[in-house]
Amino acid sequence: MTGNLYILFYNLLYAIYAVAVKKIYKSKPILYLGSLTYFGTALIYGLILYFQNALPNYELLTINHVLFPVLYMAIPGSILSFALYLYAQSKIEVSEANLFTYLNGIVAIPAAYLL
Repeated sequence: MTGNLYILFYNLLYAIYAVAVKKIYKSKPILYLGSLTYFGTALIYGLILYFQNALPNYELLTINHVLFPVLYMAIPGSILSFALYLYAQSKIEVSEANLFTYLNGIVAIPAAYLL
């Protein structure tokens, strides 16, 4: 039951967020906001790991088969995709844009089964 409440709470907060920041997204460059969001999240996550003494071994980032997937997920997989999502959201109504979030389950469930 608690998990369902978390999901409901997330959906309500996201709907409020989408309506509240639509004006901000129109006045600022989309790529700037997308990258700022991810760098801010990375900073907070890094601080949490630092204060819990759980920082990963930095030697992992010197290995090419670790570094390239991390860079891919950080730049085109996160920042650019979020910027494109914001761009698409600015071209249609918020209610229509939020409808596409329901597609996450349609893609994630088969992907989880295959993986």
